[in-house]
Amino acid sequence: MSIIFHESNSVGEDRYRTIFENIPVGICISALDGRIIAYNSMLQRITGYTRKEMSALNVEAFYATPQDRKLLLEHVKNKDFLRNYPVDLRRKDGRIFHAVVSVITHSYAGEKSIVTVVEDVTDQKKTENALIESERRLTDIINFLPDATFAIDTDGRVITWNRAMEELTGVKSVDILGKGDREYAIPFYGKRQPLLADFVLRPDRDAEKRYSFITKEMDRLVAEPVEPLIIRGKLTYIWAKASPIYDLDGRMTGVIQSVRDVTRQKEAEEKIKESEERYRTAIEYSNDGVAIVRGNLHLYVNQRFCQIFGFDSPDEILGKTHEKTIHPDDVERVRLINQRRQRGEDVPDKYEAKGIRKDGSTVYVEISATGTTFRGEAVTLAYIRDITERRLASDALRDGEMRFHAIFDNANDAIFLVDEHSIIDCNRRALSMFGGTKEEVLGKAPHELSPPIQPDGSDSREKALRTMEAAIHGTPQFFRWKLRRLDGTDFDTEISLNSLELAGKRYLQAIVRDIAQYCENREP
Repeated sequence: MSIIFHESNSVGEDRYRTIFENIPVGICISALDGRIIAYNSMLQRITGYTRKEMSALNVEAFYATPQDRKLLLEHVKNKDFLRNYPVDLRRKDGRIFHAVVSVITHSYAGEKSIVTVVEDVTDQKKTENALIESERRLTDIINFLPDATFAIDTDGRVITWNRAMEELTGVKSVDILGKGDREYAIPFYGKRQPLLADFVLRPDRDAEKRYSFITKEMDRLVAEPVEPLIIRGKLTYIWAKASPIYDLDGRMTGVIQSVRDVTRQKEAEEKIKESEERYRTAIEYSNDGVAIVRGNLHLYVNQRFCQIFGFDSPDEILGKTHEKTIHPDDVERVRLINQRRQRGEDVPDKYEAKGIRKDGSTVYVEISATGTTFRGEAVTLAYIRDITERRLASDALRDGEMRFHAIFDNANDAIFLVDEHSIIDCNRRALSMFGGTKEEVLGKAPHELSPPIQPDGSDSREKALRTMEAAIHGTPQFFRWKLRRLDGTDFDTEISLNSLELAGKRYLQAIVRDIAQYCENREP
């Protein structure tokens, strides 16, 4: 029998027998020499032995390492009991499983015995290992982000401080992790004061006074300080973005803030401004698309307008109606608003619409318009802003997974995870960059998302393989590369390539930054 009790008709003994047999953990009563005196059905199920086999076994057969039983005996000799001791046990078929045992000495039928309670924690162990691996992967991704990034918990203590942040501030992560009281502000301002992350954690109307611009997209803040900062003795312009971190129950557990050094960009912008003041009109090089519309016909569009809608030249749009650039879902609404404005009626000064690019793809735009006159006729002067990335990012943030994906999918740059052959994972920025779905991107080799030949004349496939080989052997790579979207258009990027080890296997992490606009600004 699986359990031995003295013959008795007592209700109490029946009760204990029932509990013994049905308790959801294995129980074994054994003599000091290892003979099995009694056991319950759960121990049979855990170990896989039959009743007949159990009666002939010594408890040492259960231990993957016999020395573990000796250690347990030593413990109980000194203390008479031992709780929650982790040990590896062996099933009948030879498979090893993780268990937690509690042991106590007991007098059974006049003989000193050992009562051992066994709990199979194999599944729990797998879950713990998976969580550890997930946390390690998250840490690696944050560390390899090109933007300086830190995170705080709801008490304001630093929980993440990546390598780029170490390089920007000169403060090592080991010296700041766990610190609160706005210690993280000192490298930027030389004193303790609120940063953008604090305003996400605790909204404050005074936040706008500290930044030259600050915008809120859903629950994320994007801002730039009013004045450049002195960081490590250098005048530095920064751009910052802060987003809340939520747990699976939707509770805020902290805030993550990314900081980008935009000093070079600022200097470049100043040079561009000087050049534009001398040689070019502000409207032609506006960051927004500009159009003059009479009736429903385009009389003028600038180059930025063409870029937003994927046209090469204004000649492709001039003289054409809204149907050339506005999606069929919205074309009638935009036409009516435009006509009413030109008649002097009250219409919105700013609204959003769905546009259509030359290649048929959708672009979301924000239209700011006003009525005016051109050559004596009523026209609409419209400023068009491409809000596609903002719209898609907002949708992704609203519908995306929490915590890990809040970091992974909201990175400003495309992030790819590559094995020895192909892309096995990517973030949403990667998909928007290439204009496709995961089904269209995953499984491709990196060179398949490139033109056959790079600008320097090298073969994309051969050069990609050489670069990947160097990175996988531990030499980080940073280089410029021309990629090709799924619609066939090429664009310039900067790529950071690093080797990662996940679950004992080597992978490559590629962080891709689209520098097309930067390259355009550099053109004379």
